[in-house]
Amino acid sequence: MKHTWIKELGDRMRQGWSWVRAIYLVLGLGVAIRAWMQQEWVGVFLGIVFGLMGLFGWRCAAASCRSDHCSTKKQTPEHKEKEIAFEEIK
Repeated sequence: MKHTWIKELGDRMRQGWSWVRAIYLVLGLGVAIRAWMQQEWVGVFLGIVFGLMGLFGWRCAAASCRSDHCSTKKQTPEHKEKEIAFEEIK
């Protein structure tokens, strides 16, 4: 029996690919490899984070928002503004 979060990660890897998401993956892995060769461990961490963002479509990498806080809903006013009447003073 597979866990649901494992299945969800597998689905995210296979669906919703775009050019920007692929760029996140390629550049993230490139930064991580380059930083590894120079023993810059912070760069390795950052490269892996950006690579994983592209691989799994986390957060809003490539506009692949997976959570409700990224999307915006059209807000409608709950009350109508009252019309203001102006009186001319002479």
